Amino acid sequence: MYTIENITSDVNITIGGIIINSYAMTFETGEGYTLSAITGYDAEDVKHGNEFKFKITLAEGYVGATVKIKGENDSEYTQISGVNNVYTISNVQTGYSIKAVADIAKFDIALPTNVEGVSVAFVGIAGVETTVDYNEDISFTVTPNENMDISNLVVVGKAATKDYQPTIMISGDVYIYTFKNVKDHITNIEIMFL
Repeated sequence: MYTIENITSDVNITIGGIIINSYAMTFETGEGYTLSAITGYDAEDVKHGNEFKFKITLAEGYVGATVKIKGENDSEYTQISGVNNVYTISNVQTGYSIKAVADIAKFDIALPTNVEGVSVAFVGIAGVETTVDYNEDISFTVTPNENMDISNLVVVGKAATKDYQPTIMISGDVYIYTFKNVKDHITNIEIMFL
């Protein structure tokens, strides 16, 4: 502590040698996203008491993410909220680890019921409705009833953005159809005879 006595006029005080701590922000990597500092912010050099802004960029096929931060002295991650995929850590007092869990898009698939002359079922999935992740394949079988010829059968999956033409594999009397790389809901599958 310093004391200045008997002040009779203005005094200018200059203090030198003060170093302001700075901290590093560590972006953890994961599937479906990229974390990065907003322009004008340096993840390697955040001054004590300043704010740090960063953004998350989602990969194709991902629709959202949960972002969490953990200070150097914290034992657990804490979820934070952002606006338009931009997040702010205010009044930085330590370094932080930043991670996210990205949510992959999921799409509904529904098989037709009561198609005359055949039975329709998903491969390995019970029921006539399911969901698949973005860019996954989904297969179903069309099995003809006894004495039913389905050689002129046509299957088309109708979706909001396009029609899906399934690939076909024949195993005995069972026709296995696969919609590959699904990127939309397919809830109107037409099975018809030409």
